[in-house]
Amino acid sequence: MMMKRNAIRALALLVCIAGPALAQETPAEDPFADVAADRTQPISVSADQGTANFETETAVYSGNVVVTQGDLRLRAETLTIKAPKGAIATIEADGGIVLTSKSGDATASRATYDVPARRVTLSGNVVLTQGDNVLRGNLLTVNLDSGVAELTASGANGRVEGLFLPPAETPAPEEDASTPSTNP
Repeated sequence: MMMKRNAIRALALLVCIAGPALAQETPAEDPFADVAADRTQPISVSADQGTANFETETAVYSGNVVVTQGDLRLRAETLTIKAPKGAIATIEADGGIVLTSKSGDATASRATYDVPARRVTLSGNVVLTQGDNVLRGNLLTVNLDSGVAELTASGANGRVEGLFLPPAETPAPEEDASTPSTNP
């Protein structure tokens, strides 16, 4: 009975502490909302070295690879582009992946960008950040049109991890001592 009462007290305390953070007046920002409009922007690729194979309709870039499309930016060690009939279908990146947008960043070991579907998949030690908030897992799939991101985990604990910091509270302005109080 005592343990149940302590659990209820702990839950009540948690609600009192977390309540203001959960009841924010402004909704949480979609970390990928700003890239949905980039679909018509050109895709730019730069690297230390590049090789094109016109027979297989692929291009391989290596060394300090940077891919940009509007506000979406991807950095990697190597990059393979598959472009059947000259239209980019997929971009596969390996090594030190960093995907950035105006409102969020993601890092991983490997990334695949399905250009027509506007879907990015990151795998291997995935870390997704937005401001001070952090999510960790093994596989992240992001639909760039809808802004929906799905993070999954596997391995020993098979769990995703998240750290969410409530916004800082601003102190209420102090009343001027020279102004008479309106309270009786």
